Formats: sequence, C-alpha cells, structure tokens
Amino acid sequence: MFIRGLPGAGKTTLAKHIEAFFDVVRLDPDEIKLSGLILKGERLKTVKYRQLLKTCVASINSGNSVVWSQPWRKPENIKLTADNIVALSKNPIKPPHFLVVEIDIDKQTSWKRSRNKFSSKSNFDNYISRHSNCDLEIQFLKINGNLTQKAVSILCDKFIIRSTQDKQIK
Repeated sequence: MFIRGLPGAGKTTLAKHIEAFFDVVRLDPDEIKLSGLILKGERLKTVKYRQLLKTCVASINSGNSVVWSQPWRKPENIKLTADNIVALSKNPIKPPHFLVVEIDIDKQTSWKRSRNKFSSKSNFDNYISRHSNCDLEIQFLKINGNLTQKAVSILCDKFIIRSTQDKQIK
C-alpha cells in the first residue's frame, strides 16, 4: 500500500494505525536515520529511497505486507516503484498487489499542520505546487485527511475484511 498526500495530511498517522491493527511493515522516509552520512537534497532522497525499496522487497519476499507513506508528489514515481518491486520480487509470476491511498486535505490545513517543516510559506507553496493528481492504473482510494481515524475503518471495511473472508474461504 502506498499512502500519499500533502504535508500534514496524516500519512504517517494512518500508516501507524494500519501497522498497529495489522501485521505489516511500515516504511517512511522521514524515519530513516543514516548515521555517518552527511547528505542533502536529492542525494539524501535517493539514498533513503534505495533503502526503503530494499526493505520493501525483502519484506514482500518474506511474505509480509507493506505500507509505504510519503508525499509521492509525482504519481508516476509510485508506478516506477511498483514496477521496481515487481522486478525485484522473488516471485514475478505472482506479483504483489498494490493499493494507492490518497489523503486529501486543503492547502491551508496542510500549511497549518506542517509549517514547522518549511523555512517559509513560499518554500511550502513551491513544494506543494509540484504535487500532482493521481491518475494511475493501480487500485486507488481517496480519503478525507480530516477523518484519519475513520479512514482506518474505511480501509478495514473496504479492503481488509474482504481479504480476511478470502482466507476463510481457502
């Protein structure tokens, strides 16, 4: 599962709720600690991405489900990552299933919740101006960012309950 949204949307909160409720591996680039490395900007993002991808593939190859939360400003990067996961998977005949969850909040709420992460409002505006709509051919669910607790229930009702019923049938 990929969780995307503007800064402050509740991506990490939702991922933590899912992790607490289900046995999944949670990935978040903000939580990667790279000791001994002094990297900035795109280079740091690349190192973190590679680490997350490696962890994701290892988890899936071990039979675990993964929740990966980050802004994913460009939806094509989700597609690229999904393709990389499939390519690196031990079982390419039965590739992993993907779900994209987009948490939708307005820009003013995003700024209010995340202003401490940006040096200025113009820096924030520049950052979110590159956040594009998701139009991927991957299963997609859009939820309201003001309803994070309820969003977990929606996910459970819509997707997880179904997979539990599938397990009972088998």
